[in-house]
Amino acid sequence: MCKLNLKAKLFIVISLVVLVVGMSLFAIGFNQTVDYKESFEVRVTTNQRTGIETVRAETEKFFEENGIKAKDYAYQELSDGKVLIYKFNKEVPAKVNELQEYVQGKLTETLKVTVEVNEVVANKDGVSSWVVLALGIAIVAIFAYAIIMEKLAGSIATICASILSGLLFIALMNITRLPAYPFLGVSLGLSIALGAGITLSTINRLNEEYKNANKSDTFVIAEKINKVERLKYLFIAVVLLIAAVSISAFFTPYMMIIGGQIALAGLCAIVTSYFGAPLLWAVIKGKKK
Repeated sequence: MCKLNLKAKLFIVISLVVLVVGMSLFAIGFNQTVDYKESFEVRVTTNQRTGIETVRAETEKFFEENGIKAKDYAYQELSDGKVLIYKFNKEVPAKVNELQEYVQGKLTETLKVTVEVNEVVANKDGVSSWVVLALGIAIVAIFAYAIIMEKLAGSIATICASILSGLLFIALMNITRLPAYPFLGVSLGLSIALGAGITLSTINRLNEEYKNANKSDTFVIAEKINKVERLKYLFIAVVLLIAAVSISAFFTPYMMIIGGQIALAGLCAIVTSYFGAPLLWAVIKGKKK
C-alpha cells in the first residue's frame, strides 16, 4: 500500500508538472513550428547541398540587419539538405522580398538560391478543428462504452485515464516542439483511444481479482495487478517504439513527424493506464465498500 501511495504521489506530481509546463509553452517561441495557428513562412531553396550552411548564415544575417530577431521565427531544414524554412507567427516584413538578391550576392556563381514567401492559411482552422473532432469522438465513444460495459469505478477510471492521456500528449507536444500539422488530430485520437483500450483491459483484471480476493483491500489488489500487468505494458511500449522508429526511418519530414507523435501518444497512454487507472479504481472502489 505504501509503495502504491508513493507511485501515486510521483505520478500526480510529474503529471501536474508536465501539464503546467506544457500548457504554458503553448504557441510560444519555437512552438510556432507546431502550426496551431495561421503562420507565414520564408522558404529558401538551393540547387545543391554544399553551401547550405553559408546560405543559412547569410539569411539570418539579413534578418538581423533588418531588425528581424531570432525569437520572431523558427528554423527548419528539410531532409534533402537543400531547403531552409523560416516560420513566422506574424506577417513577414516587406524587406524579406530583398532576401534572394542579398543572399545570392554573397554566394559563388555555382550556388543558386530562390526565395518564396508563403502565407500558411490552411492550418489556421485545420489543426484546431482536428483537435476538437478527435477529442469529441474519442471521449463520447469511450464514455458511452465505459458507462454501458463497466461499473462506476471502472468507467470513471477509464474516462479519466483517457482524457489525461490526451492532455499529457498535447503538453508533451508543446515541450518537445514536435510539429503538429497535419497529423495532430490522428495522434491525439490514438493517445486517447489507446489509453482507453489498455485501461479497460487492466480494469477487467482488477475486477476479476477483486471478486476472487473476496473484496479485500483495493489498493493491495491494484498493486498486485500492476506487477502482473507490467510485462504487458512493456510489450506494448516496445511495439509502439518499433513502429515509431520504423516510420521515422524513412527520413522524410512527414514520416519523422508521425513517428515522433506515435511515440509520444504511446508513452502518454501507457503511463496514464499503468499508474493512473489502477489508482483511481482503487480509490473509488474502496470508498464504495
